[in-house]
Amino acid sequence: MPPPEAIAMTASQILAIPSDRPDAIFTGDAETVRARFAALVKRWHPDHNDGLREATLVFNKIVALHEKAKLRLGADPATAADALRVKDSAGRSFDLTCKVRRPFELGELTVSHTKVGFVVDRSHNELFENGIATLRSIRYPDAKVRIQMERFFPAPRGIYETRDAKVAVFDKSEDIVVLSDLIAHMGGALPAKHMAWVVSSLLNLCCFLEVCGLTNNAISPETVLVTPTHHAAFTLSWWYAARAGSRVTLLPPSTFDLVPPSMARDKSASIRLDLESVRAVGLACLGDPTGASLIGERSDAVLRTAMGRIDVPSSVSTWLRLPPAASAIDDYRSWSEMALPGFGPRRFLKLRITSRDIYI
Repeated sequence: MPPPEAIAMTASQILAIPSDRPDAIFTGDAETVRARFAALVKRWHPDHNDGLREATLVFNKIVALHEKAKLRLGADPATAADALRVKDSAGRSFDLTCKVRRPFELGELTVSHTKVGFVVDRSHNELFENGIATLRSIRYPDAKVRIQMERFFPAPRGIYETRDAKVAVFDKSEDIVVLSDLIAHMGGALPAKHMAWVVSSLLNLCCFLEVCGLTNNAISPETVLVTPTHHAAFTLSWWYAARAGSRVTLLPPSTFDLVPPSMARDKSASIRLDLESVRAVGLACLGDPTGASLIGERSDAVLRTAMGRIDVPSSVSTWLRLPPAASAIDDYRSWSEMALPGFGPRRFLKLRITSRDIYI
């Protein structure tokens, strides 16, 4: 558990901790650090603090300091590939192959060339079960839709229980990578035309969810998986999923600030949060989460800004900065018919990157 002084720290005290001093709250061995992280996440998660923006900032700071602490313990994925050993409740041990290990608000994410694993702390058991149940509940209206969408809702290869966590492991092909890792690999931003296929694919996913009466509520660069080879995007993070119109009690920090006013007022799940999240993902792909660089002079329908972003058509810039439609189908239509034509004739642009380029 965190020492009393860490729990007693105010938001301003935690935010004032230098980024190179994770030992200010994380000391001890790996198990101690893990327990302290879990307790502090519970204390500062925005959903446990009435959604206060200050809590979101503190939460993000704790996550960043925890990652630095793990680096110092030698548990960073860059230096400890294939390092995660899981001991199940029956006392059996197995290795969860990983090239990347990073914390997220429910536990830990692991990624290898052929697998994705989620290690979710037992304190979040309800969310874990919700995510698995949602994936298993997906139904397709006809064979054509099944062929198109089934690969984006894979069943877990295995589900395991340990003393402290539940673990879900999914298979993936080598061409699939986490979107945030692709963005980082590309220097912090994708070419606009590659951002476009990410947004198109996620909007297609939102349309399917709307037909199914579901909402994901956690779409972000850290939860979206993409295949540059086939220009497709999807997510395995269904922990916060809910039926449209049902009451929402928990959201991740990545989407909490994107909640539409109507959803904030009545706390009911709405596809509009997913549509807002898709826009945020598009902006993150461009290396500008705020969209500030997309405001500037327009010439020949191409946006030209002081930041040199000349590859974003003004129709796309406008779409990304406007509120979404009330319906995913209407939003996809406006993207396809009003925004995308700004790029000119459609053609497939190859991006020859696989997990072996990113996860060395």
